[in-house]
Amino acid sequence: MTAPCGRDMVMAPWCRVYGAQRLPRLFAPFQIVKESYWVKDTKNRWTASTREAALDFQPFYHPSDPYNCAYALGCFVLRKP
Repeated sequence: MTAPCGRDMVMAPWCRVYGAQRLPRLFAPFQIVKESYWVKDTKNRWTASTREAALDFQPFYHPSDPYNCAYALGCFVLRKP
């Protein structure tokens, strides 16, 4: 699954960004088998990132323009124990 990542934030009405506080709560019922993180570069392309850098990313958004949003992305393979 993928999830918006960065510093914990609610980007109403678009999404919740999961960071160091909320991400562990989201995955509490699961075992994380594999994880990778991505951030956008200056040319608006996704590039591989460390977990630390992705969760430290400061998201931003415009409340009426869904195209004026930015956050990091986490990609996860999960297993139900």
